[in-house]
Amino acid sequence: MNRNTLHVMMYSHDGFGLGHVQRNLGIARRLLELSPGSNVLVLAGTMPPDTDLPAGIDLIKLPSILKNGTGNWLPRTLSIHKDELKSVRSGIIRHVATAFRPDVFLVDFVPTGVWGELKPTLKYLCSDHKSSKIILGLREFLDAPEITRRQWAKEGAFAAINSYYSRIFVYGNREIFDTAKQYGLEHFTNHTPVEYCGYVCLPPMPEKMGNIYREIGLDTNRQLVLVTGGGGRDAFPMMKNCLEAFRFLYNQSAIQGVFVAGPLMSQKEVQTLRNAATGLPVRILDYVRDLKPLMDCAGLIVSMAGYNTLVEAVGSGKRVLAIPRSGPSMEQKLRADAFSRLGLLEMLTPDLASPGCLAKRINHMLKNTKMPPSSLVQDGLDRVAERLLQLGRNDYRVDNKMSPLNACLG
Repeated sequence: MNRNTLHVMMYSHDGFGLGHVQRNLGIARRLLELSPGSNVLVLAGTMPPDTDLPAGIDLIKLPSILKNGTGNWLPRTLSIHKDELKSVRSGIIRHVATAFRPDVFLVDFVPTGVWGELKPTLKYLCSDHKSSKIILGLREFLDAPEITRRQWAKEGAFAAINSYYSRIFVYGNREIFDTAKQYGLEHFTNHTPVEYCGYVCLPPMPEKMGNIYREIGLDTNRQLVLVTGGGGRDAFPMMKNCLEAFRFLYNQSAIQGVFVAGPLMSQKEVQTLRNAATGLPVRILDYVRDLKPLMDCAGLIVSMAGYNTLVEAVGSGKRVLAIPRSGPSMEQKLRADAFSRLGLLEMLTPDLASPGCLAKRINHMLKNTKMPPSSLVQDGLDRVAERLLQLGRNDYRVDNKMSPLNACLG
């Protein structure tokens, strides 16, 4: 395309939380740091709160959807049939691609888009006289492999990958989980190479512990337990059990808690948590833009097992107790299982995470002075941004040598 600036378009369907769009925005910010003057347009089904976009990045909000099962999506807010919503979303995406003319199109997670809404855009960008590079970005765990394979075959995802995509980027490490093999992508490695880019996470922002304690009003003589549920849409039961566990622990341990509910938790549920926290050394926060300073101060992090939150928690090098959600997919359970086998965290499934059991586990982990043997190296952000720039400038160099596991675990 005859212009000096690079145009990158990103798509994230966002039917349940904020993880997909936040990951894309993180990649976009790093890309702009590496290539000032480029332009990144992010299309997403969710608008993260307090989004502060630098020059060169903008976000187009698609009408909201809600995932209620594998491959099942419904309108979240509009009272229209899903076919109408598909037409609206698909039309917006296609129109933006026509006007913006991206050099690179990064598609997150769903190869054909929800309801196949990306197919017109993919076909357009691959038509004659277009030079767009189309990349599929996948977190390491999607769902149970047999479920994802069956759903992708039904949706025509494998055919779309073969016809339209230039590369597949896996946001993970092959030694931890062989995403390509497990999800049936190994057959595409000649036509559509798969590259494992490492875990994608924003770099830490160092803060002095005293400042964080003072800003939130914490007691420097008590160990901090940070409880977080990512976006928070389904985190209420886990957080309610953790609060009840604190009542068991209150007279036994010198602890305090910060519970970050998440921007998608209903205000009714947040208020219920605040009421339940009465009399406890616990702060309930609706949302914080950056969890890393709190993670750095915590003696223990209790978290669900979504990609962004868990990678940040494990990457902090702190003790982590993961409580993966039970649905609508197996993604969180698979990730927590894998990290647990590597000794990066401890795990409790929701059926075992009763207040009494949580109290015992939290108390044991806080008293155990032995830290995790390793932390997760999070170098994927740089690698993804660099690869996107290389593809857009047509100077891509194949480099898919995977480092050994001990290089991926610091």
